[in-house]
Amino acid sequence: MLRTPKAAVVLILGLTLCPFLPSVALGDEGFVALYPELKTLPAPAGLKEGLRITYYSSIANMAGGGDYFWRDDKGEWVGQNKEDKDKLYGHGDQGGQGGHGYTLVDVAALGEKAVLQITSLGLDPTSGAVIPIATQGVVGLPSSTAEYWINPKVLKDPKEMATPEVKIVKMPYKIGDRSFQSIRFQRTQGTSRQVWVFDLETGVLLHTNSCIQTQEAKFSWAGTRTTLSQSTLRDIRQLNLPWAAGEVPDWVANVKTLKYEGGYTMSQTGVGQMTLPLAAELAVTDRGKNWLRYRQTTTISSQNGVPPTVTEETRISGIAQIGGLWLPPGSIKDLAVGTVIDKDPVTGFQVSVTANAAGADGTRVVVFTETGEVYSMEWHYNGVSGMLMRIKRTEKTLIGQNVLDANLGGVNAAK
Repeated sequence: MLRTPKAAVVLILGLTLCPFLPSVALGDEGFVALYPELKTLPAPAGLKEGLRITYYSSIANMAGGGDYFWRDDKGEWVGQNKEDKDKLYGHGDQGGQGGHGYTLVDVAALGEKAVLQITSLGLDPTSGAVIPIATQGVVGLPSSTAEYWINPKVLKDPKEMATPEVKIVKMPYKIGDRSFQSIRFQRTQGTSRQVWVFDLETGVLLHTNSCIQTQEAKFSWAGTRTTLSQSTLRDIRQLNLPWAAGEVPDWVANVKTLKYEGGYTMSQTGVGQMTLPLAAELAVTDRGKNWLRYRQTTTISSQNGVPPTVTEETRISGIAQIGGLWLPPGSIKDLAVGTVIDKDPVTGFQVSVTANAAGADGTRVVVFTETGEVYSMEWHYNGVSGMLMRIKRTEKTLIGQNVLDANLGGVNAAK
């Protein structure tokens, strides 16, 4: 029989769990501490709305890096601390796990703030197919956002240093057959280390890696866990989106919440299928002239009395992105079916117009579909308002397929 996944991670506009998103431990504040002028500098000259930066990324938790403890009334380990006094625990070595894929950094809007959509894509270990597995929205300083670039003006005469905690050094850096003049930052805290390498000419992040050791916070006698991660620049290009210079629909300035309702259907060949109801509320928390930041709360129901899965994510929607909450209706109304919007040279994903016609109620609907080897995503937009009305995601599996299908259920605007 079909069973509900232990962790239902599917969200209305993407997935949770972000294994390939680089750590943001230093972030804007850290680089601003080194270069205070970043507070007022603009974005680097080559950074435009619609720019996509692609990284090859990987992460691994090392096997045997420490001990793992779990509550077990028949366990042989006895808690000695105040919070676990005399409780019994089972014990074992940590197993190793990891994965690799790509990180797409899309500049969805740029002005007083830089608005990024960051998408993590995994590689299926059996087929090698690329599958989107996480989406995150970030809003930051135009001069330095989420560690993906630094305005190169501050790097013209960088101060090199070497202390036990921080090392900064200029150095050549090679990716494939291309060489860069770069600056390398290294930060060490105890037994953990993080590294960032930026191109001196453009300020774009070329490479980042980390070795992070953590300890189970609840138990002073637990072993440490070591996590290794890295991301290296693979591609940088400008998306040619026909709506990037369009007018933002009037309703975007006042919208407070949007609600979507639908289901997540899991099918297995020879077994059958099961559909779990889902609902998502998107609450706007910040906005600019052509972007929104919102908190997305998704609830996926379960069966047999099991509590529903509730997740919260921070997302963005900007003028220069694929799959946002709106598109300028004047820019999409005349797009012909079959028009290719984009084909990514790294992932192989292609976005095309797959429908542009009146729907059942007479309203024009424009549908964009992104297709990969084992994945597809449809975005259905109202041709008059530009609002995202429906999404449908299909993912093939070895024994069937999973389909998420949800429609707009309600919109609330500020009065």
